Amino acid sequence: MNRNFRPGQKVQEKDGTMQGIVRRVEGDTVFVEAEGMEWPFHSEELIPVADMDIDGAPSVPKDLPVKRRKKPAGNSPVIDLHIEKLIRCNDKHDCKKILRRMTPHEIFTEQLRHLENFIREAERKKIRSFTVVHGLGKGKLREEVRKILRRNGYDIISLPGETAFLKAEKRR
Repeated sequence: MNRNFRPGQKVQEKDGTMQGIVRRVEGDTVFVEAEGMEWPFHSEELIPVADMDIDGAPSVPKDLPVKRRKKPAGNSPVIDLHIEKLIRCNDKHDCKKILRRMTPHEIFTEQLRHLENFIREAERKKIRSFTVVHGLGKGKLREEVRKILRRNGYDIISLPGETAFLKAEKRR
């Protein structure tokens, strides 16, 4: 049973442990913003919030097994530092207008502020690893991200051949 999810749609895990807003869909992977972070789910693990019984319990087909867990197994949260993903705007036109008014320094500062907030939230929730998407660019943001992660006690796991993102894991 593959559902067609769309950005902005309210969803929850079938077992009801997590609820959030769909941010993007890539194939069968649905990225949901919940608890201040972005979580990847397989589309089969989610139901729209509108698919609820009268008492508020999720209406899960009886023939489907329901997995019980707190967070998506094997998946880690993702923070995307592309500025278009970080600023609040009504539509694409509004975003372009806002971005034209921002200086490169303001954009850079906003990206770092979001990363710092994300790290604080991850530590508060005891999340040990996550992925940071910093993009390609000239490397200034990538280097600053690495400094911030190291300063906050994270090891950086670079993936071979990948220069647009990295994984961070809390040191023991």
